[in-house]
Amino acid sequence: MKINRGSEWNIWDLHIHTPETWLNNNFKHKDWETYITTIENKNVKVLGITNYFNVEDYFKVKDFKKSGRLENVELILPNIEFRLNDFTSKNKGVNFHVIFSGKVDEYIQELFLDKLSFSN
Repeated sequence: MKINRGSEWNIWDLHIHTPETWLNNNFKHKDWETYITTIENKNVKVLGITNYFNVEDYFKVKDFKKSGRLENVELILPNIEFRLNDFTSKNKGVNFHVIFSGKVDEYIQELFLDKLSFSN
């Protein structure tokens, strides 16, 4: 994509959960069709498909894109959210996100997630 008129502003949403997200699921149903259609009706160019500790839903969204859906979306990135047991002084939970390049998505499970260890 070449732009000859200088900078161009686009909408990115790097923290978008899906109907099957594991925690804090605000979706009433696992309605992927409504979810995908809603994104198609937005002017968003880049998505960070987010779930806790996994990238399964990222691959589902990527499959929708491969099948011809989400034509308005130019880039889809995997975003893994980690919920920590720590809290802020205002008793808010602490989460952090790891956003990967889509070019390494096939390696995330084996070379990143499978190598994590947790302790209390």
